[in-house]
Amino acid sequence: MNFTIKKLEPSTMDDFLLFFDKIGFSDNKDWQGCYCHFYHFEGDKKDWGNRNGEAHRKSSIKLISSNKMTVF
Repeated sequence: MNFTIKKLEPSTMDDFLLFFDKIGFSDNKDWQGCYCHFYHFEGDKKDWGNRNGEAHRKSSIKLISSNKMTVF
């Protein structure tokens, strides 16, 4: 498998989502739903534990769309 490193921005968001939706952490379901949102999450660890992968995905989409999440 070959990887290409790209800047995370709205135009590359589909690649980012594909990676977490289908490729990355496919062998570790606990990490698959993170979408690297942990490092951008403003709540505490308890709040984090109450969220699911879909919530992280939606939050990451919002941050990427507004150029507030440019690295992971």
